This record gives sequence, structure tokens and C-alpha cells, in this order.
Amino acid sequence: MIGPTRVCFERRRAEGELIPAASVLRFGLDKVIRYVFGYGIRMSTPAIWVGLLLGFCSLVLSRRDALEPAEHGSRQKHGIPAAPPAWKRLATSVWESVNLLVPKADLPGANRWRPRNERVVLFSRALPFTYQNLAAAARVTAWVIITVSVSLFSISDFIKN
Repeated sequence: MIGPTRVCFERRRAEGELIPAASVLRFGLDKVIRYVFGYGIRMSTPAIWVGLLLGFCSLVLSRRDALEPAEHGSRQKHGIPAAPPAWKRLATSVWESVNLLVPKADLPGANRWRPRNERVVLFSRALPFTYQNLAAAARVTAWVIITVSVSLFSISDFIKN
């Protein structure tokens, strides 16, 4: 049995297929709404995007030089720099990424770390942006995905009912 949500999604997909490619703005907007927001019908689509963004941020911020303590001088004890093991860095970066990407998430202990203002290095290449820039861009991207998704879900529920 096909539910009303599936019917509504298929109808929107069929309407999107009729948009000519020459209408670049409408065509592009339809593809973004379809593949990023699931036409406001499939809640799993934006959740997958936010999950991928969370995973990406967690991996990048788990690098040895990505996060620094929020308080200056707390990283060093008696002049010896503290280098936490990889599993601890990954756990900290996941915790920080969730706190960073989920609006109004104020996780306990997450304010002890912050992204460094150093260039991101991936595969031995320095990228043209810093860890702070990456964190800010990820925060804005997650905010846009979540906000637009909630708005589209509200509108699609109103239209279906």
C-alpha cells in the first residue's frame, strides 16, 4: 500500500521532471529541494545531509592540531605539550561537532574546546581556510538545512492536509 507521503513525493518528483533544463534557476532549485530537502516530505534526506556534515566535521576536527583548549595555557602542564590519543581526539571532535552543528545544543563540557585559527591540512596539503572558517561554514550550512527543512515540512503538511 502506498501512503499519502509517497504519493505526494512522487507527484512532486514527476512535476520536477517536467521542468525544462533551459530554465536553469527553476531546474537547479528543484534539484536542490529534491536531493537536499526531500521536497519537504522525506525527513530522512536532510537528516542524512546533516549526519554527513557531522561526520565530516568530526573527522577534520579530530586532527592533532584542529582543536585547542578554550582557556589559554591549559594544554601544557609543566612545559610538556599534551598530545591526547587518537580515540580521545575523535571523541572530543564528535562532541564538539554535535555542539557546533545542532542548534541550541549546549552539551556539558563542549565549551572547553574551540577550533584553532590555523589552516586546515588534509592529505599533506594546506587548504585556503582555517579550522574556525570550516566550523563557521558547517554551522551555517547545518542551520540552513535544518531551518529550511522544518519550513518545508510544515508547508508540505499543510498542503497534504
